[in-house]
Amino acid sequence: MYIEWHEKVCDKIDRARKVAKERWGWSGGYWYPLVLDPKPNVLVLALDSQKLKKKYSEKKLGVFFSRFFSGQRMYVFDQCGPDMEELEYSVFSYDFWETITCDCHLQNLIYCSHEGTITLGGKKLVSEFKGFCSAYSEFLVGWA
Repeated sequence: MYIEWHEKVCDKIDRARKVAKERWGWSGGYWYPLVLDPKPNVLVLALDSQKLKKKYSEKKLGVFFSRFFSGQRMYVFDQCGPDMEELEYSVFSYDFWETITCDCHLQNLIYCSHEGTITLGGKKLVSEFKGFCSAYSEFLVGWA
């Protein structure tokens, strides 16, 4: 019984990973801005985490992301660890390495890299972040 359930969950996560790759132009490892060519119809906002964390603590950004994703199941795709499905958004860290966290509909996502970037993807998430952080342009990655 457990093995069947586990296989269903793994199949679901594998399908979600495949859709995320296709929809977002993600290779499964690095993504924008480290790979400079996201899908042309995808709205992204690439932020310099070193600049951002001087003004916004992990806790403050975590609260913003938790409110944004409230009540939604989440997928977490990690370059170095197992992919997961979470019941809700649980934690944000400036120290995530090549990790994509997205809603269950794969419409909005957060990509964190150990190279010091955080990329937000999706119209709604980008729009709400700009409202949350009106000075967002100060934190944009300058080389993307």
